[in-house]
Amino acid sequence: MINYHHLGGRSGTYPLPLKDTIFCKDVNLTLYEADRECIEQIKAKESNAFGKVNVIPYCVSSKRGMGDLYINYHPTTNSIYKFNENFKDYCGLFDHIFGEYRLGDACKKVKTESIEFYSFRDILENECTYPVDFLSLDIQGAEYDVLLGARDIIEEHCLGIVLEVSFAEIYKEQKKFFPIHNLLESMNFELIEVGQFSRFSPISLPTGFRSEEQQLQAEAIYIKKISELTDKDAPSILYKSAFFALLNKNIGICLKVLSIIHEKNYAKEQSTNSYEAVLDEIWQFYLGAGNISLPKISELLPEEMLSQFYKGQSNDSTQFIQINQKIQNTLQQKFLPYLARIKELNAPNHTELEILLKRCGLTDLAMSVKKHRLHEASWLLKLLNNLNDQDASWRKLWNDSSGIM
Repeated sequence: MINYHHLGGRSGTYPLPLKDTIFCKDVNLTLYEADRECIEQIKAKESNAFGKVNVIPYCVSSKRGMGDLYINYHPTTNSIYKFNENFKDYCGLFDHIFGEYRLGDACKKVKTESIEFYSFRDILENECTYPVDFLSLDIQGAEYDVLLGARDIIEEHCLGIVLEVSFAEIYKEQKKFFPIHNLLESMNFELIEVGQFSRFSPISLPTGFRSEEQQLQAEAIYIKKISELTDKDAPSILYKSAFFALLNKNIGICLKVLSIIHEKNYAKEQSTNSYEAVLDEIWQFYLGAGNISLPKISELLPEEMLSQFYKGQSNDSTQFIQINQKIQNTLQQKFLPYLARIKELNAPNHTELEILLKRCGLTDLAMSVKKHRLHEASWLLKLLNNLNDQDASWRKLWNDSSGIM
């Protein structure tokens, strides 16, 4: 089972894309929320979706002790840090039900509550009987505190982290992106994505005057470094890491981790986890894909050609015509056996991998894979199409090959 902990679980929300997938029963979900009034709502919402659901009504920080929790107009902005009034006029658009979301309105303090803080370490050691595999944090400026307070436990057990980061001090004295990034790097995590930016204008804008605007916050995704995983003598850990990469649309890392599993040649045990079965199926698709990928830059542009180009010199000399012919011959030999398959990859039909991902509920990932497949296949066909103008025999093979253009 995967043990997923999310801090800031109001309304039963969490950032990992598990809803509507076949994997929920493989996951034990633990949600943390400082507002005790919404605990029953969280329990009711998630009670049947996951393997186990645990809701912990604690305010989590770096260490245990009493402190202030600032209750704001919009409950999702509650924080152990005071709102920075320098950002009160900043406005953004997120959902029509909020209209123009002004930080000064949303983060306006309603009251201050004195409550007991708990460290994440205390909770993991005293309240839970299982470790944390995946962790996500959306706690309005206190993300650094939680990571620091349980640093050694997170570094030892956690494989993937998703957290909200800020590029500006929206809450007074909060840690911004770079201290968090440096801390996680020191814990042997690497950044794989910064996305879902929250963009704000420093003033209210009439309709028709808004553009991209300023990036104040984002969701950052970190995964345990692959170099740290190669020493793990447990395929279950590697499978979990590969699954975290898959959920976050990083198939390259997913396959790299799966390659470690197969290089170590573990004896395959029967697993009841659907995510392991899906990952094994993806690996088989990968092995059967053949050597169909865009040529490397060194195959297409030898060093002397690049050098001449960036010196502004012509590449139409006899020497370079001969080099270019050699490149074309190499492309012919490399891709001739796969020409029909390349044309199929440039067609809109879903591949086996895309069908599998959709069946699992990972529809966004399936569409992303399809978009990149069509893009790469079209590039490859453009490179190969150049041969039609130079070689009659190649042109005949091109026209005779099966597939859809």
